[in-house]
Amino acid sequence: MRTTDAELGEVVRTALDAGRAKAIHRAQARAGALAVLVLDLAHADALAGRPARGRAGRIARKLGCVSERRVRQILSELLSCVSD
Repeated sequence: MRTTDAELGEVVRTALDAGRAKAIHRAQARAGALAVLVLDLAHADALAGRPARGRAGRIARKLGCVSERRVRQILSELLSCVSD
């Protein structure tokens, strides 16, 4: 049985779409877990009586695997959702 170029292209496209969907799902799961961790650390930092200024840097240093800028973005997104 011989496959045409169109059939082969469809098989490849389906495989690529499935791989892309898996990668997106993994990235969303990691981002959600990181957001929860950042929120927990921000809450603990606030309860410790530390000022809001510099909180993203303190959290980034505790985590070690994420930049201060990304922590600031996560906190901004989470806090804007809370205030809406």
